[in-house]
Amino acid sequence: SHLARFSIGGPAGPGHHLMSGSFTSSRQMQEGYGFDNYSFRYSGEYDLAENWNLSIGAGLFDEKSEEMPALDSSQNGGHRGGPYLEDQVIDLHVGLGYDIDESTNLQVSLYTMDQDRVDNRPPLSRQMREWDRQHYRFESILSKKIGNDELVTGIEGRREQLDQTEVEGSPSQNLGALFVQYTWKATPYIEIVGTGRLEYHERWGWVMVPKAGFALKPVESLRILASGGTSYRAPTLENMFVRLNYHPWGGGFYSQGNPDLEPEKGIGGNLDIEWSATPDLVVTAGIFGTRMKDRIALVSTGETIDGVDLRERTNIEEAISYGAEIQADWNALPTLSLGASYSYVHTEDNPGGEPFDLVPYHKAGAKLRWKSTDGNTMVLLKSSYIGKRNDSSGRNYDPAIMTDVSIEQQFGRGFSLLASADNIFAENLFPYDSYVLSDRSWRLGLRYRY
Repeated sequence: SHLARFSIGGPAGPGHHLMSGSFTSSRQMQEGYGFDNYSFRYSGEYDLAENWNLSIGAGLFDEKSEEMPALDSSQNGGHRGGPYLEDQVIDLHVGLGYDIDESTNLQVSLYTMDQDRVDNRPPLSRQMREWDRQHYRFESILSKKIGNDELVTGIEGRREQLDQTEVEGSPSQNLGALFVQYTWKATPYIEIVGTGRLEYHERWGWVMVPKAGFALKPVESLRILASGGTSYRAPTLENMFVRLNYHPWGGGFYSQGNPDLEPEKGIGGNLDIEWSATPDLVVTAGIFGTRMKDRIALVSTGETIDGVDLRERTNIEEAISYGAEIQADWNALPTLSLGASYSYVHTEDNPGGEPFDLVPYHKAGAKLRWKSTDGNTMVLLKSSYIGKRNDSSGRNYDPAIMTDVSIEQQFGRGFSLLASADNIFAENLFPYDSYVLSDRSWRLGLRYRY
């Protein structure tokens, strides 16, 4: 794989500007599934008048795969040849801000996105699939300081539309929301936040989504944070209407949309404690839990197409997820910092059912960062443990340890030489999937800042 990128920005005229871009060429997949892409992005902020400001953002992403060989129908269903995927995304964001007075601010923003895709993945029996996905969003937020407290209110509206070769008509959906949040600094040591969001969906009507939380700091070295509330997630158009979206043959599968999906609803909470044992040692620990109704999941139907697993989006009547995590960060020396983390997550679809797809019970990580006394050399070593997992087809995945190392050496004026090795022990996270080649990878780069 090859990657090149740039960014340049700073003040000019009445505003601040930032332009960035990248080019990626990757062959970290089976033959015929490599790709090249490039992206460009601009963002700018302008002071129009004493109380007015304007923000503009725009982006372009373009990707095209390498040529696939033509195959007859006896080989994984066959293929007509040519690029298997072409994708282009254009987005635009415009925001306007107005300071009504010293304590009150109004922000209004518009966002639009258009995606065009040509999907030429196998088998030969399927026609070329063309996508046109459009997204529009309007948002207005009014924030006001009330002494030490803050009130935020807002309104949001969204429209999404999808045109796809295998979908009849042009399904669309309109969504909206009203929300309010109040932050109350009860004392210098206690902060309480309450949030209410009233969501509207043209298919399912109105629903209230309340949440609340607090932050407590009884002593300078200790913070206690807790929050709880409900959640609501409506199915996307792709979840409901895109049928038989084939993922390439190396361990791939068919996925089937489900127009009868219901929104996913949940209730949950978390409690976190952050302890600064010393100025150089911080320990964070927490527990969390969520109970969901109608969880949206991609599950195996038990059927196959051309010998390939068929999966479908469906609602799980009841699901739970709970666990605990702990993390420690220690600046052992002025030039050396260490970190470690561990998390346990229990997930379950229906009482006594299977765990969530590819979610491990145990995860752990460690990192070491060293920087020379002159600040010109930096070494980062990271290792992460991923425990046993199951997928929706009932296959088991063994634990794996992923280890990465990177080195940055500064020299000259603004130049840095970068070298890294990812997955240096070549662990295979997905042994049943030969689509992505799981192996160690090496990177060498040059960075210039001015």
